Amino acid sequence: MAAVMANALLHIWRAYRQCPIGSRLRVLGRYVLCPYPAILRCLPPSGRILDVGCGDGLLLFLLSRESQPPAGTYDGIDPAEDKIDNARRALDGLAECKVGRVAVLPNETYDCVSIMDVLYLMPQKDWSELLGHAVRVLRTGGRLIVKEVIDRPCWKRWVTYMEELVAIKLLRMTRGQSPHFESLETYRTAIEQAGAEVIRVEPVGAWRPAAHCLFVARKR
Repeated sequence: MAAVMANALLHIWRAYRQCPIGSRLRVLGRYVLCPYPAILRCLPPSGRILDVGCGDGLLLFLLSRESQPPAGTYDGIDPAEDKIDNARRALDGLAECKVGRVAVLPNETYDCVSIMDVLYLMPQKDWSELLGHAVRVLRTGGRLIVKEVIDRPCWKRWVTYMEELVAIKLLRMTRGQSPHFESLETYRTAIEQAGAEVIRVEPVGAWRPAAHCLFVARKR
């Protein structure tokens, strides 16, 4: 496992070589702290895939690296222009990344939509809009994958809260509201109310300090 992670970190470091040093260190830390292997296993092997809130494009980079040549069409969208610039440099044409929001995208365009660690930075009242648009751009039967940090166990919640507060307020590495982590059922309910049937829920925190949880859903 250590050798696999070291190899992945080396590839990420090289791919982001044209990005500012702070951005390179951020994506390395993101890879270590987030259970990307579990997330990648949930993504379909082909088709058109959209990552909402793609940030620096790390998920799309890892996805394209797993399938050479890429077996699908990969898109990313994020409101942060600097992070989209990083994604474009690292992906070098392997995916189409653009500045914007999912609300502007056309209906029933994608086979899979992923949303990774976005909801915890948004007011809960705004979840329905984001999730609704994510489901809207999916084709019927398409897959929605949401990864968030849940609020149990308590010690992991507080560790993650302090980490995120530093990243948002002090280091300015993450943009958004003050972080908040909700129950597994709260996330499940929000996804289902948006028009997707949750078919699998998988805690994927393992040894990491955050209580990561994956929700795999299908558009009705």
